[in-house]
Amino acid sequence: MGSACMLFAAKWMWRRGEAVREVEDHVQCCFVGLLPVSAMPISLVTLPYRHPVAAALGIAGGAGQLAFAIYRTGQLWTAESTTPVLYVPTAGGNFVSAIVATAFDLSDFAALLFGDGLLA
Repeated sequence: MGSACMLFAAKWMWRRGEAVREVEDHVQCCFVGLLPVSAMPISLVTLPYRHPVAAALGIAGGAGQLAFAIYRTGQLWTAESTTPVLYVPTAGGNFVSAIVATAFDLSDFAALLFGDGLLA
């Protein structure tokens, strides 16, 4: 994940136009939302060793995917830009967040996130 994050940051620094076009594209846009989602499984791996680090990764990943899902949900309301990939941040992100919340013993919050992903 570290090298992917560095490459993504480098893209925004040196190829900003391409990065903006990627975010505005109706198919490639939602793959950007997988960056914060990828932090959440890493938090699960880190949990047995460093609970504070795992919690920080889980919270940052969950908040990032939620913010991106809210940002992208507005496109779901326009028929001309609705593609299946638009459901990646809303459905997939919430399912991964539910898994992470369960690992942190937040079962009620996990149920909420799972239901949100299921309804998305």
